[in-house]
Amino acid sequence: PGDALTHHNFGVFLRDQGDFGPAIEHLRQAVQLDTELTTAHEALVGALVATGCGDEALRLAREFADPRPGNGAALAMQAAALFAQGQVEEAVDLYRRAAAIPTPNPDSALFLDYGYALIAAGDAAEATKQFVRAVELDPRSARARVALAVSPLRPIYDDVAQMEASRRAFARAVGELDAWCTPARAAAAAPAVGSSM
Repeated sequence: PGDALTHHNFGVFLRDQGDFGPAIEHLRQAVQLDTELTTAHEALVGALVATGCGDEALRLAREFADPRPGNGAALAMQAAALFAQGQVEEAVDLYRRAAAIPTPNPDSALFLDYGYALIAAGDAAEATKQFVRAVELDPRSARARVALAVSPLRPIYDDVAQMEASRRAFARAVGELDAWCTPARAAAAAPAVGSSM
């Protein structure tokens, strides 16, 4: 009961099963036991965002980030909470800052979430670059691959030529995704379908 990592791991397990109430309680316990356990803070903020507790998520993210101004994970936590509240431009700025911080083991999820925020901000070309980076960092990530495949599509096109180019790029991307999604990967990849944008 006094081990932060155990509470974190159990909380993440429960969250992944969709059991958010107990997950949040275990994650709260983890961050109380170890205030420096970044992954527990990230998981707690993410679970709060997923359950519609955006104000609390943003407060906790800011409390974690304030004493750690150069911490990319802390910036990304704030960005996720802001994005969930519809504060897209502020989220993009924080994601941009987080992505620019050099780290020995960059997190694919950071670039994936940054891409989603860029799509919402209307910068599809830059979003595609972030999705490419996410796939480079984690080639097994079905979510990143689906986001990259869907990224050529736009909600509004400038003209017919742009629309046709987008359709061709989308067809190529879906072909690449289909080739990657072997039968061995299909079960793990299925939840990612429909998860983008």
